[in-house]
Amino acid sequence: MGKQVSVKERLFARYVAEGRTQAESARMAGYASNPDKKGSELVKKAEVVDLINQRGAELAEDRAVSLREHLDTLAALRDDAR
Repeated sequence: MGKQVSVKERLFARYVAEGRTQAESARMAGYASNPDKKGSELVKKAEVVDLINQRGAELAEDRAVSLREHLDTLAALRDDAR
């Protein structure tokens, strides 16, 4: 990333990637004044969009690993029950 990203922008990106609305994410990140507008502005910044996409990919990978582990555990329980 070329431009510096602030802590608030990083928090905003994380919250959006986790599924919160832009306004809620802006509010939670510390943008108290007009979070609706700020959220709309932030998603137009390439650096913030990159962070949202990166965090979204990390979360997807975490979910895939958790699902795989869960399925492995269920398979082991099934095999033990036989």
